[in-house]
Amino acid sequence: MKSLLLALAFLLEIVAFISFAAFGYTFPIDNWLKLVLFIVLLVALITFWSLFMAPKAPNKLNPLPYYFAKAIIYTISAITIFATKGVGLGITFVALALADELSLFRHNLSKGS
Repeated sequence: MKSLLLALAFLLEIVAFISFAAFGYTFPIDNWLKLVLFIVLLVALITFWSLFMAPKAPNKLNPLPYYFAKAIIYTISAITIFATKGVGLGITFVALALADELSLFRHNLSKGS
């Protein structure tokens, strides 16, 4: 069961990364600026994630800052999905992310991992 939850978490993180980076597409700015903003946000998020949130991160965050950072990333991603892809996909993303994170959190608490 944990393998399935981790696989879903990975897929949701990929969606969150792309959606987070696409946040600039919700603003009425030139397309070239949207592309630059996309690249900057994606590189910044990947750098932050690899340094502080990845399973083998050198400076892994404690649980409270970890979940706070993840909530911010997922919230910005959800806003982007709602704005660019509609309510249906936005609700689906939020529901899957919440269900998966809560399930993994509960599983980790029960296993002491």
